[in-house]
Amino acid sequence: MIWAEGERLAGSFSSHFPLMRNIFLVGFMGCGKTSVGRAMATLRSQGFIDLDDQIEAHERMEISRIFEERGEPYFREIENRALLSLDLSSAKVVALGGGTFTFPRNIDFVRNNGISVFLDCPLDVIRARCETYQHRPLFLRDPAKLIELFQTRLPYYLAADLRVEAGDDPPELVARKTLSLLEK
Repeated sequence: MIWAEGERLAGSFSSHFPLMRNIFLVGFMGCGKTSVGRAMATLRSQGFIDLDDQIEAHERMEISRIFEERGEPYFREIENRALLSLDLSSAKVVALGGGTFTFPRNIDFVRNNGISVFLDCPLDVIRARCETYQHRPLFLRDPAKLIELFQTRLPYYLAADLRVEAGDDPPELVARKTLSLLEK
């Protein structure tokens, strides 16, 4: 179901939800999940987890190298294991990888353990940011493939509990906007 910015299911969680539950940030690479997530965690005095950082630490290599050397199926399997093994004993802000929320088993986990927030960022902003990222999978440096992947993933992102327009706004502004929408 597609929600307008700030729109959510009526009665799906209480006004105290953000204090008691995990917030999972979803969206395409370069939309600001990590920087916004860190800002949100700081503002809320909560823990922050970047799923890609967890994977890189466990595998002792960058995501791009995992893709190149071991392939996407291997990466998706360890990504799911990393997600399932997160310590969510206290409320956290979690930045998911760009593809994490496109797999049913991961979507189910997120829905059972918190709220999903789609950081909606225009493709031109994402493209400009991704051009400077050396640690992204190489095939994404091809503009046509980037657009195709974005369009493939967009319906999954739109199924998140909440959509926040991130645009090219500073991370702290997006974090404050997100928290304000969650507290409504």
